[in-house]
Amino acid sequence: IQAFSGTVTATVTNQVGAITDYTFAWTDIETSSLLTDTDRFLTERDSSTYSVVVTHVVTGCVSTPESAQVLNNTSLPAVVM
Repeated sequence: IQAFSGTVTATVTNQVGAITDYTFAWTDIETSSLLTDTDRFLTERDSSTYSVVVTHVVTGCVSTPESAQVLNNTSLPAVVM
């Protein structure tokens, strides 16, 4: 079983109110898939480019999309014989 460990964290600049007043819509750009994650942390992801759009639920203000790339950094276990 392949376990992915890529992580992306969204940060809101000029935050108004609590971070819980925001929703985060994540997309895997390479597959054009809308992801089910709605908080600011995108975890356990394979290598790809991800985009996020942030909405302030109180005002309805929506951000422009921002993207981040998760690289494929394979770590092989050390085997001692």
